Amino acid sequence: MHMELNTLDDLYYAKDIKEKTEENPFELSRFLVLFFRLYNSKTFHITRTVSSKNISDQITHRVTKLKTLLDTTRLTMPDIESLIGHIEYTPSTEIKISECNVVDGIVTLHTQQVSHELIISSLQAGLKFENELDIVDEDKIEDLKSEISVKTDQRMMLLNYLKNIGESLENHINSNLEEGLFSSEFARPPAKLPEKRKKQV
Repeated sequence: MHMELNTLDDLYYAKDIKEKTEENPFELSRFLVLFFRLYNSKTFHITRTVSSKNISDQITHRVTKLKTLLDTTRLTMPDIESLIGHIEYTPSTEIKISECNVVDGIVTLHTQQVSHELIISSLQAGLKFENELDIVDEDKIEDLKSEISVKTDQRMMLLNYLKNIGESLENHINSNLEEGLFSSEFARPPAKLPEKRKKQV
């Protein structure tokens, strides 16, 4: 399924990632692998090695550097709660700007968009129920449709923020940690050309 349809089965342990990371830095790497796959359709090759010697040391060194990098990476963005509270935006709309650790920001946004996904599913179930009643309440149906539309727009905003964060974070890792750790999830290696047959004498 595309992420717009279902993200409930991914990043299931996002809320306690901080505690998990303190116990085991590799949990942060696993979290990011899932994050990039879910929101950017990218494979994060955190375990890639450049030689067959000291593979464990290579990966451990990279994971340690990654944790240090992300511990000091700040995320500046509009306060999502203030954005979600509005049906439409005008020049007088007050939008707060918040700053936080990048992992905290990802977890907050992901949790909110999953919550919206559940709300939308519930509203759609309610709409289906109302449409199947013998006596149809048109006002209630219109209210449900309106609420579904608003929540869907808000969720798409959250999804777009997460996607943009992923793109910026990929560039940040390429510039400050190591290049060549990302590939498109759907990229295929180039097909090999058939070898020319040797002429038999």
